[in-house]
Amino acid sequence: MRVSLVSAAAVLALSHGASAQQPPYGWCGGKGWTGPTECIPPYVCRVLNEWMSQCDLPRNIPGWTTSVVPTATAVAKL
Repeated sequence: MRVSLVSAAAVLALSHGASAQQPPYGWCGGKGWTGPTECIPPYVCRVLNEWMSQCDLPRNIPGWTTSVVPTATAVAKL
């Protein structure tokens, strides 16, 4: 009986407009894409090129920082 209740709850949720959300760094759009176009918060769907969009962190979230550590090769080229 428990399985039936869980299944019924899932069907009910889907029938009321629940939509799938892509995981962090998952595909969320692009030419020919037919899957989900929303990302799990706080991720947003960022267009990379005409063929692919990817769930990425927005660049303007207070408290989030990104740092790039230069490699020896990158330093040598400077």
